[in-house]
This record gives sequence, structure tokens and C-alpha cells, in this order.
Amino acid sequence: MGNELDSITGRSINMNTQEEALRIQKSIYKKMTAEQKIRIATGLYYTARKIKRAALKRQYPDVSDIEIEKKLRDIFLHART
Repeated sequence: MGNELDSITGRSINMNTQEEALRIQKSIYKKMTAEQKIRIATGLYYTARKIKRAALKRQYPDVSDIEIEKKLRDIFLHART
């Protein structure tokens, strides 16, 4: 393995460094309690909602906050991974 380009920045990525970072991240997650993992997942969920809400407000600037919340609720209700 050599270097690859980051799809966002276009910068070169040393794959050995990336693999080492992933190994360390996995090690940290294995040491976490279930409560800590749930707290992280919950934070990510609410951050995603904030980002999507802001995007909807930009996309539909004339729509009321109530309608934005309805759209947001529908999006997250029917989300698939």
C-alpha cells in the first residue's frame, strides 16, 4: 500500500498512517462502556438533525419552522442506511 488521494481535500494520504489511526480508534471504542458509546451515538444523531434542519431552512427559506420540523421528522423517520 502506498499513498492515495483524499476524496475531499485531494491531499495525499499515507495508508499506513490511516490504518494506524483506525486501529487506535477501534481500540478506544473497545474500551468504552455501552453508556459512553450510546452517548456518542446520540450526540451524532442530534448533530445530524441540526445540520439537516439548517439545510432544509436554506433550501426552503419561505417555509415555516413547523413545516421544516415536519420535513425533518419525515426524513429521519424514513431514513435508511
